[in-house]
Amino acid sequence: MNLIDLILIALLGYGIIKGYSKGLIIELSGFFGIFISFFISTNLDDIISRQIVELININFDILNIIVFILIFLLSYSAIIFIAKGFTKLIKFVYLGLLNSLLGCLFGGLKFLLILLIISKIIFSFNLIPIKIISESNLMIQLHILSEIIFNSVEIINYKYTNNLI
Repeated sequence: MNLIDLILIALLGYGIIKGYSKGLIIELSGFFGIFISFFISTNLDDIISRQIVELININFDILNIIVFILIFLLSYSAIIFIAKGFTKLIKFVYLGLLNSLLGCLFGGLKFLLILLIISKIIFSFNLIPIKIISESNLMIQLHILSEIIFNSVEIINYKYTNNLI
């Protein structure tokens, strides 16, 4: 176990604690919000970037990254905004401890998903030397899991966009 493993464990712990304090609805929407926002961003970034590049003289690759991030943040913010309104409605029905415990679960899952995205970025751009990564037990497992999940999302996205589902 090295420093990377300790950082990953600390981040997961933080996610679990935040999930406990925020509750089920916010964490559930945050968890699915990341998936939905990623899906929306993946499908719209290219279309919007092509429209903008016709109007402004800018490098398409850089613009595509900026548009992806903006779409992701806007769609994620909209989902969280709706969830917060829903949470206020749910507070009339007091869920108490169950809300907090399920919030823990989804808070941990949300941070795991964020760590999977970070792992994918780190391995895609070789941001950390392989020697350091190979000493980490958790980073290798995160990378394997991220490959499985992102490849599955790409297959589903391909089938969806080609009307195979």
